[in-house]
Amino acid sequence: MHHAVLALLATILAAAAHPASAALQTPLASGAKLQLDYDPGDVLGAIPQATLANLVYPPAKGPVADGYPVEPLPVFLTVRGGNTNLLQVGVVSVGAIEAQMTGLGLVAIQIDHPVIEPGDDYRVSLDGVRRAVQYLRANAPTLNLDPERIVMHTRSMGTYLGYGVSFKEDVADPLATDPVARESSRPDYLAARIGVSSLMCFDLAPGPWTSSLSQIVFPGLAFGDSTAEQRLEESPTWWLLNPGLFGRERTPPMLIVINSQHGDACGAMTNIHSGLLGEEMLRALDDWVAQSGDEDLRLRSTSVDKLVWPAVEEPIADWTLERMAEDFGGLYVAPPAGDLTAAGGVLNLRAFGAELGSLVEFRGGSGWSAAPPVGCPGAVGSFAAPVLLGSAVAGADGMAQVGVTIATHQMGGVLEFRALAPSSCEWSARGLHLLIAGAQQ
Repeated sequence: MHHAVLALLATILAAAAHPASAALQTPLASGAKLQLDYDPGDVLGAIPQATLANLVYPPAKGPVADGYPVEPLPVFLTVRGGNTNLLQVGVVSVGAIEAQMTGLGLVAIQIDHPVIEPGDDYRVSLDGVRRAVQYLRANAPTLNLDPERIVMHTRSMGTYLGYGVSFKEDVADPLATDPVARESSRPDYLAARIGVSSLMCFDLAPGPWTSSLSQIVFPGLAFGDSTAEQRLEESPTWWLLNPGLFGRERTPPMLIVINSQHGDACGAMTNIHSGLLGEEMLRALDDWVAQSGDEDLRLRSTSVDKLVWPAVEEPIADWTLERMAEDFGGLYVAPPAGDLTAAGGVLNLRAFGAELGSLVEFRGGSGWSAAPPVGCPGAVGSFAAPVLLGSAVAGADGMAQVGVTIATHQMGGVLEFRALAPSSCEWSARGLHLLIAGAQQ
């Protein structure tokens, strides 16, 4: 059976050996890439460069206005670190983030926001991030975005802002004449990396850390001169634990990045990127669940004991997929995992969202047809030249996985595949194009 699968796979992948497979000679259809101003009406009063957003779509996807079919896509919105309005500054491996998330079928978006000028504090930037979320929701139909599946990914100062957007007031005004202002400013999910979660653990002695915190939180006041009450009230852990202060009725599920090797002690911390900050937020989450009884939030949240990209890449991607699958139903295909060289290798094909013990088939082909797949007359569409790449039974986590060996002569081919649940005749929510070109797949 294994050899039969490989033989079938070869009919799709081996472009050089099988010139008749025209699809293999065709480059991947490019997804749309655009830059827009999310505050064109200048509501924030910021310079235009401070309210830019870069949108990168998955292959063959894009805005309806550009001729792409209507297919609302989930969003992976990155809020970078640093007090600057230059796109990509403070975000590690921008290209890797975009490639990973567009490969998952999400629209990768990175935004600028107004910088904190002397005399201002973080609220200036926070209002920008809120406005960006509202703009994306208000324009979701034309941008082909799913307004209920916005994952906010943050780092450093972006994490402090992400906590503010997630825990503090939702600035939606249902009666506003501005359609953007009517939308919720709260993301649906938050993946928070190395950022300030509490001001209570920092050493109060003067230092680079206190200068940064003073600029962001207490303009005109030395951090060491702030009161314990002031520091507590500006701590995201406090915001999380006191939803009544902000009218918060919904708390986004979170992935919290920690680093258990930090070696810091609360009260003597001098590193604004300490792994202790992740632990503090995780403890606050547990306290909130105990206080509120919201066990569902805890089950839908998680933590990762790693610090930097790309170490956190796969855990964030897997958590995002799990949330999409479990919260919205249906199968989702993950990017294949495996190390390929010029000599080939093994690719692991993965799908999430299947029922425990159910069979999942991975089917490939060279084009999409309106005809239903064999054995599933109720399913919508199928591959024009279907090939069964493998099948597996889903585990308790809803994931099914098969390994496919790629031979040397198959390198460089293009494969499109989707997952199918034969018991329900349900296709995965989207297909995944894969360019087999080298080790970075």
